[in-house]
Amino acid sequence: ATITIRQLLDMTSGLPRDANINTDEPARALLDRLNQQTIIAAPGTTYQYSNLSSSLAAYLAVLANVKATKGQITDSDLDNLHAGYTDLLKTKVLTPIGMNNSTLSATSALGTNLLSKSHERVNGNFTVSESIDTDPDNLAPAGGLKSTVSDMLGFVITDMQQGISPTGVRVVSAANVSARQKLSPGPASNMDYGLSIDVVTLNN
Repeated sequence: ATITIRQLLDMTSGLPRDANINTDEPARALLDRLNQQTIIAAPGTTYQYSNLSSSLAAYLAVLANVKATKGQITDSDLDNLHAGYTDLLKTKVLTPIGMNNSTLSATSALGTNLLSKSHERVNGNFTVSESIDTDPDNLAPAGGLKSTVSDMLGFVITDMQQGISPTGVRVVSAANVSARQKLSPGPASNMDYGLSIDVVTLNN
């Protein structure tokens, strides 16, 4: 009850990394099973990267958007969290930046012939392995985007230009970019972590 949005984003929520939830279950399962989770530490006291934290923060953004646009959250909204996140990500991030070859759908990515195959090392040799991507993936906000180098470059440029896309579109405020890139106080700062981002200085 005391976990904050900031703690979800700076990985000090105390929630475990994955919580042993099958990724092909509905995204609502992440919310429905929170009361079954044992936190690893009191919120705000320990840094622990958590896919569960990232995903919950994203789905809370979806619910906040629903509340702001419709006035109330229904069971249908909870049952369609993954679709809601897909739409919100496309509307707020992918389309404004011009990331037109990026998708959360493994099926769509496979259909483009652009998706590289997964590999694993077997007896010293790399062999093609079965993809772990599922549709839908309830942990999709924690690294489920399938993208291209060009699209990701657009994301990086937008970040470096304080929220302005390569085509000059304001995607996010400079204040939000700055807040995200600033070290979070407490245990997250010891890990050089901001809000869902490592904060490092390169020698060059």
